[in-house]
Amino acid sequence: MSMFGERLQSLVDKATAANEAFNAKHSDAFTVVGASNESLRRLGDDVDAVSIDDRRSNQRLMFILKDSMPDSVGIGIGTPGGEDLEFIGEARLDSLDEMGIISLMERHFDKSKSH
Repeated sequence: MSMFGERLQSLVDKATAANEAFNAKHSDAFTVVGASNESLRRLGDDVDAVSIDDRRSNQRLMFILKDSMPDSVGIGIGTPGGEDLEFIGEARLDSLDEMGIISLMERHFDKSKSH
């Protein structure tokens, strides 16, 4: 049994699968998936979150689940360890999939491609 609720576990699974696919496609990628439930709730927020950090570009994609909006995922971009998060969109939890997360990673993580 998961230590996370069903919604958070589903999002963790999608983010993990997307991260593995992204890393397989980009041999120089250095990304890490994380999940927060207890720490945010101790701060008084009614949210759970999943993050994907890109250590090379120092960017963090954040997927936020609010208790009051059970069908939605808020999406933000910021820096790992930073407090500032730019809200970049929202998705339905049931329609956000691995490909959608990979697309966000492609868009927001600098891959330093040489052409």
